Amino acid sequence: MALELRQQQKLSQQLVFTLQMQQAIKLLQLNHQEMVDLVKTELVENPALEEAPDVAPRDGGVDSDRPTKATEPSDGPPAQEPDGTDWAKMLEQYSSGPPGVNQNAAGPSRFDDLPPIEQSLSSSTSLSDHLLWQLGLQVCSEEERRVAISIIHNLDHRGYLDCSMEQIVEETKAQPIMAEDAREMVMGMDPIGCGSMGLIECLGRQCEARWPEDETIITILAEHMADLESRNYQGIAKALLLDLEDVVEYHKMIQTLEPWPGRAYSEAPNQYITPDIEVVKVGDEWTILQNEDGMPRLRVSNYYRKILTDGSSSKEDKQYIKERL
Repeated sequence: MALELRQQQKLSQQLVFTLQMQQAIKLLQLNHQEMVDLVKTELVENPALEEAPDVAPRDGGVDSDRPTKATEPSDGPPAQEPDGTDWAKMLEQYSSGPPGVNQNAAGPSRFDDLPPIEQSLSSSTSLSDHLLWQLGLQVCSEEERRVAISIIHNLDHRGYLDCSMEQIVEETKAQPIMAEDAREMVMGMDPIGCGSMGLIECLGRQCEARWPEDETIITILAEHMADLESRNYQGIAKALLLDLEDVVEYHKMIQTLEPWPGRAYSEAPNQYITPDIEVVKVGDEWTILQNEDGMPRLRVSNYYRKILTDGSSSKEDKQYIKERL
């Protein structure tokens, strides 16, 4: 069987995945804030890209920052480069078109089937929810549970009781002793000290839980809080017949306590969502407006455009600019 060379025509389809297509696929997946960050990064890294000044176009709709044909050198590059890129056409495309018009049309995205972002936002557990969950695990009477629920709902952002026990008793119609037992139960929940009437009671409840056999630290809190605030260790040591080093150590132990037990469950700041588009009704038609807050107007640098179209520019300079473009 003899081998021979033969010419023949063949028709085939081929998908060319150009750099422009790769960039478009990448950009279509970004939200507004990610797009703004990417543009700012590109402005820093790519010298051929610059931000156009925010000025109104002159009469005739021509941007004053765009070079006219009279200012362009006549000895520009050939219309078609060997690599297949028509640089003259590309620069003309960047220089034409009214400013502010987005010529990119966003097609289908792989995120279309995902639920709205509002359904994906998570909120932290509140202090009342955390305490009510623990209350459901407690063994107590219905009256104690009713009073405990009232106490939990009357806590402030610090975890302290924001009303008097007389008001709790009047609201729940419970016995004062039963109401106080319910408050003791709430103060023993996590975080310890919630439901306290003040700082000393809150810290004392935490000391009882952490150091149940040490009554001295409770005495220091109850009788010498002012001396602790002023660092009067000598006065505390003299009053309680303690060594100065022991008083300093007790102060360090107290500093590890949490004065506001509800701090970790304080209301989280609002989570704001920056929309990518806005849909408004103009007359009888709905119009889609793209959110361009913080998005700079971009253009190809006039300086590098002139270098690319200047016949006296070196081959290395032109190659560098083409890579940036």
